[in-house]
Amino acid sequence: MDGARPGSSCARTLGRVSIGLALAGCASTPPALPEHTLFLGEVARIASRADLLEGFRLGPDPVPSPVSSLRRCGFGDDGLQDRRFAVVRFHYYWHNIAAGVVHSAVRFVAIPPGVAVRSGNLVEVDVTTAPGDPQAQCAGIHRVRGETLKSAGCVYRRNERSGLGAAMGALSPLGGPGSASIDCAGIEGTGWELVPFGPYDARVWRRLPAAGR
Repeated sequence: MDGARPGSSCARTLGRVSIGLALAGCASTPPALPEHTLFLGEVARIASRADLLEGFRLGPDPVPSPVSSLRRCGFGDDGLQDRRFAVVRFHYYWHNIAAGVVHSAVRFVAIPPGVAVRSGNLVEVDVTTAPGDPQAQCAGIHRVRGETLKSAGCVYRRNERSGLGAAMGALSPLGGPGSASIDCAGIEGTGWELVPFGPYDARVWRRLPAAGR
């Protein structure tokens, strides 16, 4: 799977669940993150008006409308009408290899005015706390890091399982669960760190504000 995009996908979104946790998970109380923490992701789709209001399907799975979450982040009717949003993928995961069903951990992310963003872009996602709601976190694109993962020297790589998960996967006749995360050459030592981020030992690149921009 190194360097290859899994062939099919389904998606999970998080509403007000912390982007610092598993985007595909169901945590109820997100931990505090420093304001303007950055995460690395791939733009899976530029959201249409219908996507925002009604949700959509990514592969076989429904992606719910983010309107209630976006309102917590200060987007009123005008903001939802005028602003653009991207659906950003942070990692893939699967429950067993034999089934051939690969899920995507995604989130709606606001695109700043005047910034050109396209499907396939590698982007840095800036996370802040929602105004008046410390339990909700808001995400916006900080900058486009590459036109594609390949042009930025990045690929999806399968994450090594550890502990009990590795043992169970080795015994499973279906191949066991797993995940694949973005890996970028030369990113280590530049303020970015690889942190746990989702099911089946999924990981994501994160940069704390103390590391600078």
